[in-house]
Amino acid sequence: MGTMQLWSVPYALYSGSSTNPGPTGPAGPAGAPGATGPAGANGAPGPTGPGGGATGPTGPTGPGGGATGPTGPTGNNGVAGATGATGSTGSAGPTGPAGLNGNTGPAGPSGANGATGANGTPGATGATGAPGTGGVNIVSSSVTGDQTLVAAAYTNVPGLSITFTPTQTTAFLNFTAAGFGYADGMSFVEFRVLVNGVSAGGTSEKVSILDSFTGDGTSPWSAAFTKKVTVNANVANTVTVQYRVAAISGTPGIGIYTATETGHHGTISAFVQ
Repeated sequence: MGTMQLWSVPYALYSGSSTNPGPTGPAGPAGAPGATGPAGANGAPGPTGPGGGATGPTGPTGPGGGATGPTGPTGNNGVAGATGATGSTGSAGPTGPAGLNGNTGPAGPSGANGATGANGTPGATGATGAPGTGGVNIVSSSVTGDQTLVAAAYTNVPGLSITFTPTQTTAFLNFTAAGFGYADGMSFVEFRVLVNGVSAGGTSEKVSILDSFTGDGTSPWSAAFTKKVTVNANVANTVTVQYRVAAISGTPGIGIYTATETGHHGTISAFVQ
């Protein structure tokens, strides 16, 4: 009990103020643990070990509540996954505004000619046009058939009469004829051309000559008459050829045989404007 009193607090206080302390006594029993003191500051990191040791087991999850650590470095890209299925087509959007016209391109090469089409149906004949002005119109008439002409007085030659309406006051007349005459004497024929009943001139020709010494005769004949004459413009004008025959001896008369003789003819023509 005395010893216990030596290690009491009052004793310690006494010995602290004593000028002559006694020897240290044996250690007393351990006292109860005191309260945990505050955590000390983290020491500096130690050097990195050589590594290579086996990874230890994962420790238990801590209570948490600590501050979030800094974001770690980005990892390498993973392997690309398989392409997914094509999605359904969306609805058509509104039509955009028309763009500007582009430049005209160069002309392409000409194509081959197509086959010629069939001829169309001929159209109806058009109406006859009005007579032209300034041009020359020809009006003509001829003897037809076989004609024997024996009149002693001027008589119209069958078929030799024409009518025309000129626009000018002049016309050009042309008359020609050829045929046979009686060959038993000496005879002749005279022709005259009438314009609106007035003689514009004429011609004559012997139609047979008899040689009184030999008794031989010739009978072919031909005659011609050409003249520019005055006519009435814009009204009808008539031109007629007349004849008459006479003989010094033998039989008077002529024949114009257009049907049986190719060298016979009788024609009156007028060239008018």
